[in-house]
Amino acid sequence: MEGAGGVLTYLTLALSVVLTASLVLSNKQLLISVRCGAIPASALTVAHNVVSYVFVFAYQCGGRTSGDRQDRLDAPRTAYLILSIFSAASLLSSNFLLLRGSVLLHQLARVVCLPSGACVDFFLEGRSTSMVELCLLILICVAAIIAASGQGTFTAANCVLALLYILSYVATASATRYTARRYCLSSSEILHGVLPYAVFWTFLWLAIVANLDNRAGPCTMPSKLWIFLLLNCCLAVSVQFLTTWTMKTVNVTLYAVLGQVKTAMTVLLGSLIFGESISTRTGIAFTLIILLGGTLTVVNDFDKFKDGICGTWKKQWTKSNIVYFGSLFLLTILLFSVPESSTMRSPWIELFPASNATQVRSV
Repeated sequence: MEGAGGVLTYLTLALSVVLTASLVLSNKQLLISVRCGAIPASALTVAHNVVSYVFVFAYQCGGRTSGDRQDRLDAPRTAYLILSIFSAASLLSSNFLLLRGSVLLHQLARVVCLPSGACVDFFLEGRSTSMVELCLLILICVAAIIAASGQGTFTAANCVLALLYILSYVATASATRYTARRYCLSSSEILHGVLPYAVFWTFLWLAIVANLDNRAGPCTMPSKLWIFLLLNCCLAVSVQFLTTWTMKTVNVTLYAVLGQVKTAMTVLLGSLIFGESISTRTGIAFTLIILLGGTLTVVNDFDKFKDGICGTWKKQWTKSNIVYFGSLFLLTILLFSVPESSTMRSPWIELFPASNATQVRSV
């Protein structure tokens, strides 16, 4: 049943992408409903970590973890501490980069994560990149740069933030993968060790933000949003598990690719739900990123699909790959001929003209 396992892995990765995009959009809806400076965003991160840890703790106490496995080793606390520091640095540098810089600079940093991840995979795991994977990575980089074209704020400080984001993003994925394999840990076991430190870092950051905030009066939230907040936290727990599982399952390069796909999915869904208008070139570029990312996920470990539902495709692979990759390459070329001024308008605007049209920037 190796093929079925490969298909299940692919579907789980797809679910992770959809749920992550949904979490970002639900976060957006909560934050635009509670306008209270930077405090709500920090408080929401604390809530996500606290609820996730409570769930993981209950999961462990329920005996659903394989803590008595013979192959499991006790990871040192310093390993979990390092993982939490990498994760916190990635989150903070990403937020500051979007705040001080631009979507373009943030997207370019994500693009640099692709070759950085490939280098980590090569030097740490000895994994080389095939010609097909290299072509897909190049097309994804081109599409990502086109999608964010026209927005740039390049300063020395922003470049330092971008470098910190790249290093911390790749370090989080590679360290999680190494720790999980070195000590034979499951996703819940990793989260059980990392989340206490993550709660501390996020509480510390919330205290700093609250101390620096000069807004007068307490923050309030409409009572009808509490149920939505509960659903949002449940979604955050699912994303925590799936993200940890993804980092320990796939290589660093593919994890960086999935980050691009999550950004594309978030922007496209945000355009539909919040009634935003995006340029036609950007819409095509993000659609192409999703197609390329899905293809690279399959190509990355194609042997697992040989006995699954992709078995027929594998037999015809030598005939269809030229047509498929040629079509994707032509679609990338066509992006340059699409006028930047042309826009894609969400059909929801006509049905819900009062919908909030704030911009979804990144995952």
